[in-house]
Amino acid sequence: AITAGVSLVLPPSTMNASDPRQQGAQAQPGQLNVGSVDWSRLAPQMGVITGPQGADYLQVLDQEHRGMGEKITYRCGIVYLVGLGAGGTHGLFKGLRESEGMSRRLRFNSMLNFSGRNGTRFANALGILALGYTSIEHIMFMIREKDDPINHVVGMTAAGILYKSTAGVRSMGVAGAVGLGL
Repeated sequence: AITAGVSLVLPPSTMNASDPRQQGAQAQPGQLNVGSVDWSRLAPQMGVITGPQGADYLQVLDQEHRGMGEKITYRCGIVYLVGLGAGGTHGLFKGLRESEGMSRRLRFNSMLNFSGRNGTRFANALGILALGYTSIEHIMFMIREKDDPINHVVGMTAAGILYKSTAGVRSMGVAGAVGLGL
């Protein structure tokens, strides 16, 4: 219920004169008459499509391939959160091992430090891998104009190779093989 003193006055442009439910409908002060609103004029995003050409707003239908921005946002976000949890858990146990024989407060501090350090390192590493994989996979899609498993295999292999490109040829080969296996 709307409190007294609040009034709603609907402009005539939102009224649909041909609708028998709305004929003579007036909003009284302190009262909301939802039946008198022409939703197609107020909010087409609610699914009301009017006009001969259809919707007046951007609507993506029958899209087989997601855009690069959408894929990067989704993949990097999910992988970062998984990496943060896994690395944080690993750091938690590492902090427990490293702080044997210390007081409770120092053990707790050690667990937090290791958890924060390992969690963010692991999450950042996985996020970069996801960014490289998504970028290369999308470039392959743009070149080949097909969305099939070959794009994903090449993307993972190249992302592994690029990630370890500063560590030498042997490490690059191992990282590429791991990416190929995933």
